[in-house]
Amino acid sequence: LDASQTSASSRFLSTGFYYARIFARNDIGYGPPAVFATTALATPFLPVQWTDNATDSSSSSFTLYVDGPFQKPLQAFDGDITDQVSILVDDAIGLPDGFELLPPVVSGRDGGSANVVTRTLSILPTSSQTGRAFQVCLLALNSNANPLGPNIRIRRCLSFSVLHPQLRWTADTPEEGSSLLAYPGCNVEVLVNAISLWYSVQFRYTKLLMGFDGVFSSWNGTLTGVSFAPTSSSPVVPQLGPQPEFQHSARFFYQPPPSLAGRKLKLCFLASDSWNISSISRCVILQLGSCKACIRAGQTLSSLALEYRTDWLQLWLTNPTIGNPKRIRSAIDILSIGVPFTTRGGETVSSLAERFYMTPADVLNSNADFVSRIGSYASALTYVFLPNYTLCIIPPVCKLRCLDGGACSSRPDSLNPGFVS
Repeated sequence: LDASQTSASSRFLSTGFYYARIFARNDIGYGPPAVFATTALATPFLPVQWTDNATDSSSSSFTLYVDGPFQKPLQAFDGDITDQVSILVDDAIGLPDGFELLPPVVSGRDGGSANVVTRTLSILPTSSQTGRAFQVCLLALNSNANPLGPNIRIRRCLSFSVLHPQLRWTADTPEEGSSLLAYPGCNVEVLVNAISLWYSVQFRYTKLLMGFDGVFSSWNGTLTGVSFAPTSSSPVVPQLGPQPEFQHSARFFYQPPPSLAGRKLKLCFLASDSWNISSISRCVILQLGSCKACIRAGQTLSSLALEYRTDWLQLWLTNPTIGNPKRIRSAIDILSIGVPFTTRGGETVSSLAERFYMTPADVLNSNADFVSRIGSYASALTYVFLPNYTLCIIPPVCKLRCLDGGACSSRPDSLNPGFVS
């Protein structure tokens, strides 16, 4: 070096260690001549670089899921071991909520001939970030207090998007508005299947009841014994898109009671993600028939008759193919409870009771749906029927006596204790 130079570099020098002899002397001429010499480390100027096989390129994009932990390592190095390397967040953009740059891990490279720093971008997206896209930019630089040469900062930006929950029903889920017919005591089972992109699915249901005006409205009543339980989930194969899909299922099970005979329910099944960000619904119509019922496994005619305030003989006569009336059922059978009667118009509960040798209470007990539609027991007693309304009439077989083929009259229960439940 001549006196005008304080540094020098050569493009022919490759990475490595070099030593330079540096001389200083008195050129002015005052005092005794003296020459001082020392040896210093001289290396070629090497800028900080990203480790491309360990750090994704700036064109990289990643899909994130709510509450799904995600980590992405970033690594930079400097070939000069005297240079300290740092990876920092570009403050011009910053980090979104749930994003964190973990502390650096320093390691050597090629036997310690370069400084290497690795930092991990840790991400835990929140439900408020669904459907949004983010860009995170990182800087790598020489963080020495007095770096030699220009301190070059290199920048790398990565893109992230938080997947919005996407749900759809499968083809084997009942269609919207499908009609189901069931009788009291019968099993009502509905299997619904939803496909979701990665996210777990929660199921619930709502219910509406049709009134006398033919309009469904919210109902605060309880479906006693109902269950709507999820079954095991499974991956969807073949995969239709680039993201993982899973099928989630739930089974609705219910045995309607006699009090809902003749009523019509709308059951709406809802599937949503755990945060209720996205949801889908599917509604079916449940028509509960009257004048029939299921005798369940383990029941006898007497126990079924007790539910409808009648006797086993009346049920046995109404169902002539049932066989031995004392046999305990091993499976569910549908039995006729009474006889459907269609009004002509102008009848009242009292006039119908007199016509069929029943009491008004008997008529209303076997038509609980009519009472609930009218609104009260007292209103039902005075209601004048319009034409074409169907009632269920349970003939009092064991409570009648018709002497010598003449007029019939009610028979006291004390006269036939063997038939009355």
